[in-house]
Amino acid sequence: MKKLNYLLSIPTIILLSSKLLATEPDFSQQLSILDMDLATLGEIQVYTASRELTSIERSPSVVSVITAQEIKNRGLTTLSKVLERVTGFFIAPDSSLALIGNRGYTQNPNNNYLMLIDGHAVNSVMDEGVGNMHLLPFLHQIKRIEVVRGPGSTLWGGDAANGIIHIFTYDGNELAKMSENGTQVSAMYDFDRERNVINVLTGLNLGEKASLMVSATRTESRNDFSEIYQPNADELVPYNAYYKYESWRPSTELHVKFKYDDFFIDARSVRFASYYKEYSTDLNDDTRDHNFDYIRLGYNGSITKDLSLDASVHNNYSKTKLKVVGPKNEWSDMSYNEKGFNGVLTYKGFENHRIKTGIQYQYRDFKPRYTQGGINTMQGVEVAKGIFLEESYHGINDWDFTFGIRYQENDFRQASEDFLPRFAAIWSYSPEVTLKYMYNTGVMPVSLTRSRSSLENPVVSYWAFAGRDIVALGPKEPQYSKSHDLQFLYHKGKTRANLTLFYSCIEGYVARPDPFDTGETLADGTAIWILESNLADLTAYGLELELEHRLNSEWLLYSNYAYAINEADETTGTVSGTSYDLVNGSTYFTDSGRMTGAPEHIWNLGFDYAPTQKVLFNLHYRGWSGAWSKTAKSPVSFTSYGPEHFVDINIRAKDFMLKGLEAGAYAKNLLDNEYNTPQAPHGGHIEMPGRHIGVNLALRF
Repeated sequence: MKKLNYLLSIPTIILLSSKLLATEPDFSQQLSILDMDLATLGEIQVYTASRELTSIERSPSVVSVITAQEIKNRGLTTLSKVLERVTGFFIAPDSSLALIGNRGYTQNPNNNYLMLIDGHAVNSVMDEGVGNMHLLPFLHQIKRIEVVRGPGSTLWGGDAANGIIHIFTYDGNELAKMSENGTQVSAMYDFDRERNVINVLTGLNLGEKASLMVSATRTESRNDFSEIYQPNADELVPYNAYYKYESWRPSTELHVKFKYDDFFIDARSVRFASYYKEYSTDLNDDTRDHNFDYIRLGYNGSITKDLSLDASVHNNYSKTKLKVVGPKNEWSDMSYNEKGFNGVLTYKGFENHRIKTGIQYQYRDFKPRYTQGGINTMQGVEVAKGIFLEESYHGINDWDFTFGIRYQENDFRQASEDFLPRFAAIWSYSPEVTLKYMYNTGVMPVSLTRSRSSLENPVVSYWAFAGRDIVALGPKEPQYSKSHDLQFLYHKGKTRANLTLFYSCIEGYVARPDPFDTGETLADGTAIWILESNLADLTAYGLELELEHRLNSEWLLYSNYAYAINEADETTGTVSGTSYDLVNGSTYFTDSGRMTGAPEHIWNLGFDYAPTQKVLFNLHYRGWSGAWSKTAKSPVSFTSYGPEHFVDINIRAKDFMLKGLEAGAYAKNLLDNEYNTPQAPHGGHIEMPGRHIGVNLALRF
């Protein structure tokens, strides 16, 4: 079937290419698709680093920006594909999740990255954080994406331990300006993955001050199975499940934004139905159904000339339903409801000072009790509170300083009180050159299914691994991170470049060694086991390089490269008086302490070429090397995977055959590299699929 789809797709791309090449330049406009995107390069503004728009040269965090034009020009269909192009980021597949990693670091689940949509956190604190949301093709309403490479909890709170992924969507008035009626209907089909996506996006001006944006998407995908191999005594053997790479049953997203002056209402509803695993014994699908809804009411504007307020109240509802196919063939449900408030005040009335303060309050009700693999987890009410204060000082010529601190409490999953500071010193050496030192911190309270239980709140359940009722303990403490970044930025004319050196530490890395019996019991005799815990502290260091140069209105060259090493400070230790060994008793670290599953080298290189005013080609080459994985248990041995190489192409045309119609075709992994990638964090590898080809159409009217 794949070969047939591939053969059918070739004429489509040839036809589109011939039409594109036949298009004549529109010299009256003197502005290509490429120039439209590059017009903003004079001074890139970012929001996430400071919770207000700031020049990227003066932002107190390391930030990458991806615009809607770049997403379209390069044929990126999901957030995971966008992240693969961000400096140092990679997707590390696991049997159930596509893990997000950067700076030599991965973790299961994806709750060490904070995902925001227009400033609102959409992580599931109950289950897997970001989970697999980054695999969904919900990109149509996106205006830009900001990615903070490193911790950012001082301003944003928990989960921003290793990075922030912030999605900004269009307002209705912005969409209304793009076409006569502000409406776009889009369709995409991927031949190899049998993926279809349909989206309707509209923006309306409702008078001088009001606007409305509505985006509705439906998608479905059915990809082939990928074999998983895990380490046995002395070799890799097939695992009892297949990896369903980017496959899901019919799934939908509805996003509505209404704005009146500085007030807004924002609501989003997602139904994501994924194929979880596929057991080789009966080839029946495990399914995991996710519902995530939120509604926000807020204000973002000026109160006086010098005082501004960004505040909102919200309600989140999340539910996950997991069907475990096998001997029990049972469903497990869990849900939570969250009500909260966020507010940020910014005052700029003092000369050379800018003061910002904010509060955050979240009330969460977890229910009912959730069963996963025979283990029940906690249920109850959680209250999370945080307050921060930050000052930016500009009183010394060519220098900017930022001082910030956050106090945060969490009283259910892991009772803790945290102080999270940050500092930045930025020197504008010349109009072209900027030097920055940045210190940022982060905290990651584990998700509910990872906190499992505690001696203060024991949950007794039957666990097949132990063959009896036990208490399975989770980590005692949150996971903390801190990062030192030294960045050199250069921007002159048509060239932009930056070099970042980083040194970061993770305290109390949360992971699962081989589960073990502590030998202790509750008063009623129930055995106490350790399932997951705070294990080793980690140290990471490396460099990140980005370069972009516009030759002229037709050609844009871009590249990035990242080198990262992440190592455990110690590979042995004790939990509750019981010893563990991360080399022999887990698959997370090599015998030298290096973290597995994370490439040591990652690179991207490409160009955009606009031969006419309405046509754009993109050619992109990316690769990685030096990703380690455990491949045998007795004796223990490890293998380094890579280098792996991938070539992608994308063709895009405006006003294709008729005015307002935009057409595109892409080929990802053009050389059909069916490669093996380490399975993080379970050891062994997954056989990943090769080339996939697709087409897309968008009609604006």
